Amino acid sequence: MQGSLRCLTATLSCISLICFSFPLISDAQPIKVGIILPLTGEKAAFGEIEKNSFIMALNEINKAGGVKGAKIELLIEDDTGKPDVARGATEKLVSKDNVVMLGGGYGSSETYAIAGVAQQKSSPFLSIPAQQIGSQSKAGTMSFD
Repeated sequence: MQGSLRCLTATLSCISLICFSFPLISDAQPIKVGIILPLTGEKAAFGEIEKNSFIMALNEINKAGGVKGAKIELLIEDDTGKPDVARGATEKLVSKDNVVMLGGGYGSSETYAIAGVAQQKSSPFLSIPAQQIGSQSKAGTMSFD
């Protein structure tokens, strides 16, 4: 769990750095970051661990003042461990919820589905389990691991 927390703290720090590059973000409004994880289904236990780690890191960052005084808000979606559900959740987060970036992805198939939508919508996607994507070039220029 400690290694997972370190990884997610680093991830949210990266999110903070990316958010600094968005000048249109108002200091008064929270910065929305979309997270897609398997919270139900066969991979739910792993998704819950990642979710809890994200929340702990989020609390630490927001307690320290957030990003440029704006709090980070995580919008967490369940991909149920299925690529089509991950794709739909990603579409919703980007198109309806207007998140500034995406994170998460646990299984390879779901991660590639998220990366595909991120690439299509020009939305940054930070893959948490980096071995899932393997390299940025395979998933497109909007995916980072």
